[in-house]
Amino acid sequence: MLRLSDREYIQAKRKIRESGMSQQDYLLDAILGKRIVNLEELRDLILELKRQGVNLNQIAKQMNSYQYLDKNVFDHTMREVGNTWESLRQYLQGQE
Repeated sequence: MLRLSDREYIQAKRKIRESGMSQQDYLLDAILGKRIVNLEELRDLILELKRQGVNLNQIAKQMNSYQYLDKNVFDHTMREVGNTWESLRQYLQGQE
């Protein structure tokens, strides 16, 4: 059993809600000292990584079939990949 003051209860509920996790998962991770990351905040970044994965897969298919590869498309995709990983790195550093 866990006893909390009204203030502590409100703060705990807010943190659980912001985490996007269930109360049980949040409390268990907190007790075990695991890092709690709000995946909802990463939704746009995850979608961007999936889109880039599709682009890279198309580039790989072109290269494997010896078709012409547009260098501009490749360069643009690689810049996007670099920017996305930089955004992820910055986000995770801010969570520490």
